[in-house]
Amino acid sequence: MKFVVDSFFEEVKDGALRVGAQVDGKKVWVESDNASLQNAAEAYGCAFLIPALLQGLTFKLTEPVCMEWKKNVQELTEMLGDAWGCATTLPVELTTYKREGLPGRKRAQFFSAGVDSFYELLTAKVAPDALISVHGFDMDLSESFRYEQLKRSVEEICKEKNVESVFLRTNIRENSVISSVSWDDAHGGVLAAIAHLLSEQFYTVVIPPSFAQSSWRSLWGSHWKIDPLWSSNVVKLEHGDASSTRAERIRRIAQEPLAQRHLRVCWSERVQHGNCSSCSKCVRTMAVLHDCGQLENFSVFDSSVPIWERIDALPYVALTVTYDELLEKGVEPEFEGAIRRLIKRSHGVALRAEYSLAHNKDLLEANLELENQIRSLQATINGMSNSRVWKAGKVLRHVRRLLK
Repeated sequence: MKFVVDSFFEEVKDGALRVGAQVDGKKVWVESDNASLQNAAEAYGCAFLIPALLQGLTFKLTEPVCMEWKKNVQELTEMLGDAWGCATTLPVELTTYKREGLPGRKRAQFFSAGVDSFYELLTAKVAPDALISVHGFDMDLSESFRYEQLKRSVEEICKEKNVESVFLRTNIRENSVISSVSWDDAHGGVLAAIAHLLSEQFYTVVIPPSFAQSSWRSLWGSHWKIDPLWSSNVVKLEHGDASSTRAERIRRIAQEPLAQRHLRVCWSERVQHGNCSSCSKCVRTMAVLHDCGQLENFSVFDSSVPIWERIDALPYVALTVTYDELLEKGVEPEFEGAIRRLIKRSHGVALRAEYSLAHNKDLLEANLELENQIRSLQATINGMSNSRVWKAGKVLRHVRRLLK
């Protein structure tokens, strides 16, 4: 299947500058009240490349792209194909031209107020000139109240750090090409797309780190090997410092007053502001903060319930790395017991899931074999029904019925 990205547009909508394009016949847009946006075909290439690869799709960009960007994403496509088993051929039909950026542009960092965002902001060797926050990325556009809470936090942080704030809104996550794949795989390309649309203001845009370089985790949506390959001659994408694990990053920001007042790791719809203090992301963060002796200083969490009770309330976690690190370091007995029980539950779930997957694979193969046999039998019957013997038999059977 092939889709087209065309009808690029710029307009003012309710006082905000909006840029966008038609993607497979549906409008995709990004808008801002306080930033200068410039439409760029590279943006849509970044956003839709990985979803297209994962679904075996191809698409056409009707506007030209930077030659350097094409070279980079060809390398990216080959790398992802080798890692994920998808196509290694660039799935985009495009034309190129030589682009040059304007001098004197600034450095920006994406900022969600999470652990990785704070870690990058507080430890970066080169400080950003601006923080970028995107409504429609982690929060749905319908969650206006929750986003306003985040926006106020970002404004306070920017004021204290003496940097600019850039706020945007986008419906890109609602597009069916993107929503049909895991957001874990698609989100990095969407961030890169936003960076290209901000090319008039910023030359370098930093995506905060995700998994540590030492992690067993293979390539996913935002990764230290992937993010730089979204770059062009006009915009340089950087992946933040990924040398530390998640637990190490939490420890680094644990004594920072800004993080203590504004850290947001929870995207649960159950809470209108702050953190729910009970989901797996909240409890993981709280566990490390407890071990640091800093949990009570984080007003954004409810620390009234002992951390081991929070851990015991979790049915399981997908990743136990942070808890493994806590055990290796050594923690108090009640804390350790809760962690060991959680790890045991989580491993049990993983084993059952693995068995279910293997069992379902056997059933799927059996069903496919049965379908093949049915199709073969149907073809045989169809062939017989067209034969002279079969037709003669039908005539004789009809005569017998008449004689009765």
